[in-house]
Amino acid sequence: MTTHAQQSKTVSIAAQVAQLPHLPMQSIWAMWDAHFDERPQHHHRTWLESRLAYKIQEKAFGSLKPTTRRKLEEIGETGVLPKRL
Repeated sequence: MTTHAQQSKTVSIAAQVAQLPHLPMQSIWAMWDAHFDERPQHHHRTWLESRLAYKIQEKAFGSLKPTTRRKLEEIGETGVLPKRL
């Protein structure tokens, strides 16, 4: 992919994420249903938007490395930050 194409893709993804707060809830739920298998128990709009934003970016740019994901999960479970990040 060329630099221009990469920039266009980044702008497009950024535009999709930026529009989330302005969409009606019906559109938010339609996007949710397209990206996730089931709906969450709670319907806090900001939380839904943050998860959709992550999923949009993840599909476009890839997800975290497995080692990074494991480390973050460990921090979340224990609440203990590593001495060296």
